[in-house]
Amino acid sequence: MWDSHPLQLGATPTHVWIDGLLQMPVPRNKHHPVQIGVEKDGEQWRRAPKVPNWDKERNETVLWDGLPPLKGSKRDHVVFTNVKKFWKRGLGGKIMDALEDDTPGNGATVIVEGGKISCLGDTCISTDTEATAVDLKGGSIAAGLMTFGSLIGTEEIASELSTGDGQPYDAMIEDVPAILNDVGAITKAADALMFGTRNAL
Repeated sequence: MWDSHPLQLGATPTHVWIDGLLQMPVPRNKHHPVQIGVEKDGEQWRRAPKVPNWDKERNETVLWDGLPPLKGSKRDHVVFTNVKKFWKRGLGGKIMDALEDDTPGNGATVIVEGGKISCLGDTCISTDTEATAVDLKGGSIAAGLMTFGSLIGTEEIASELSTGDGQPYDAMIEDVPAILNDVGAITKAADALMFGTRNAL
């Protein structure tokens, strides 16, 4: 049993039965039950989401035989509307919500010019008719995040080992090549995303 149409972004199951036996919710705390389906009372939550028009992608797939040119799309002026949350990096790197109070109506507007945020709030208006408009439909904008792990390099095809940088050397079980200039094989990678690859596309 869902709190909204199952294909709506943000749809959440309220109850789950398997073979007629209730599996969820589990009453973990009867004094503070989990709130599900909050603010999903409108008719729009009961409708199936709008299906995007895939004509452009379909035509480009045929035109380029499934391999369209690998080029980025630079936008100097972007207007995000219906922004529910805007997470930014504060002092000391702490991630915090820049929209401290709940934004009334359909959400806030965020205007980005030349890669910088020029306006944030529910009163922002863009006069640039060439600006790219993006309706987040209650979504969020977050600061860039970083991850790390044993696979620190880049690869072109995930299933083809010869297109990657391979596993790091383990100095405890094998000799580390002298070219690394580090007998302990403490390797690292900076900016390890390889742009312009099929994998990135």
